[in-house]
Amino acid sequence: MLPSELLAKGWIQGTVVNRARTKFCIVGAVDYCFYRAGSLFPNSDQDFYPALVKEVEATGWEFGVPAWNDKTGRTQEEVVALVRRAEIACGLRPADDPEQWDIPVQPVEEPKPVLAETV
Repeated sequence: MLPSELLAKGWIQGTVVNRARTKFCIVGAVDYCFYRAGSLFPNSDQDFYPALVKEVEATGWEFGVPAWNDKTGRTQEEVVALVRRAEIACGLRPADDPEQWDIPVQPVEEPKPVLAETV
């Protein structure tokens, strides 16, 4: 599974991954896809991460990949599209891949307020 496919299933801001491991930020998705045991793309991050940084910088953002992911107002569709462009740029996804334009994403749930527990 490529990072964009993982992010299309579940995306999160403000943390690398949720406790259920069903939602990931960009960095969490890259880590999961390229470093976990049995990865189909070992060492692919060496080509992918520079391509990802280049795509983020092409948006005019100067504060790094994690901050781009976490920017207020950022959408899951934007994240998936940018990651797919980086996958194409480094050869992980074919340039004529029709999925790069059709981005089926799962709706992101609004964060629930965290309430302090009373003892």
